[in-house]
Amino acid sequence: MPNDKLTGSAVEIGAKIQAGPFLLQGNGYTGHAIGQQFSTIIQFGKIASHGGWAQLGYDITPHWSLFGFGGIEDPKDSDALAALADKARLKNVMYAGMLRWKAGPLAFGLEYLRSTLTSGFAKIHTRGQQLAFSGLYTF
Repeated sequence: MPNDKLTGSAVEIGAKIQAGPFLLQGNGYTGHAIGQQFSTIIQFGKIASHGGWAQLGYDITPHWSLFGFGGIEDPKDSDALAALADKARLKNVMYAGMLRWKAGPLAFGLEYLRSTLTSGFAKIHTRGQQLAFSGLYTF
């Protein structure tokens, strides 16, 4: 019977600053065996990892805003490969940009997302991109 116990630990820090029309927020972490907390690209095992994200926003007018986002998840390659062999995800990097229109509780956004995943022993790079339209109603 395999050992079904795994103890994880992590340190995380984040901040958000809003100054007039500018927004800056982000979060960073480092940890070990934290796949059960939706980190390490949801890989379970004794895998050390670190990563973070940052977002910059600017309100052009009271209704129009621009946002930029960048994030990275970088597990320790040797840990991920030992736990998951060629199915290991070794690094994920994502960038996104959004143009948002907002009026009261209603908002719509047009977003562009680009992601690069590095995986397996051969360190294969898989790239993806998409356009998304989002809506939000706050009540």
